Amino acid sequence: MPLKIKFVKEDGKWKLLSIQKTSSGVVADTTPAAVPADAELITMSNNSVLMLGRAINAGDFGSFYSSIAKTWQNQTTADALKGAFKSFMDQKIDLTAIDGKSPEFSEKASIDEKRQADSQRLLYGAAGQGPFHS
Repeated sequence: MPLKIKFVKEDGKWKLLSIQKTSSGVVADTTPAAVPADAELITMSNNSVLMLGRAINAGDFGSFYSSIAKTWQNQTTADALKGAFKSFMDQKIDLTAIDGKSPEFSEKASIDEKRQADSQRLLYGAAGQGPFHS
């Protein structure tokens, strides 16, 4: 299942901003120099999806909510996240199956310079069907 994962840089660290289920994406031709290295992108994506998977499996989004960017926390609650991923819980989709695998990115990661606020940079990228497909 394709997932679009967004990160924001807060206090010098990349933090998860959002995860969205998407349709297949288009690969961008260029990547700005400020984008983290591929190894870091893989680690960030896997860690984020694993945290989400654990929350779905446990039916408890408290720890996941605590780990996401303040920007996203200001837009949602742990209960709202649980509601948003209810269909995943109902279908028993286990995103933790990606543990130890590398995502297949359908888009190159990029920085959205236009949406910067207070030195926060949004990092966009989409993980393709590969290991995230259940």
